[in-house]
Amino acid sequence: MALAHQFIIRGSEEEITFSTEQEYVFVPDYLMQYLSDSMQWIRTSWNDQIELEGFPEEGFAIITELEVEHILMIIQPFRALFKASPETFSLTVRENSRASYREVNVTRKEIVEEVEGWIRICNLALQKHCRLLYKGL
Repeated sequence: MALAHQFIIRGSEEEITFSTEQEYVFVPDYLMQYLSDSMQWIRTSWNDQIELEGFPEEGFAIITELEVEHILMIIQPFRALFKASPETFSLTVRENSRASYREVNVTRKEIVEEVEGWIRICNLALQKHCRLLYKGL
């Protein structure tokens, strides 16, 4: 599997649930990089104490229900945008923390499926009144 970021439904403070495939999703690194500026608007926390803007490149972060709603507000319009794209196209993504970029070739089908999986896990977390655990690279 290529580099990916994981979003996992988190139950109680101590419990992380992994019981079914419907309770987590992998988001490819190129998509997270493409959306990285918008994802800085999401407030996350580490160890339930240290607040962060966005997601850490490595490690874990907790996403509250309110912030899960914010993620949806950001990624749902991108789903609509990608649905209007050509069959194949390129995304320009940040290569690393330095200001270098690269082109990633994607298909409409794969990018829409990736975003829809992310939307699905966010909606499921909201239905269950759970937080999400983010696991970086």
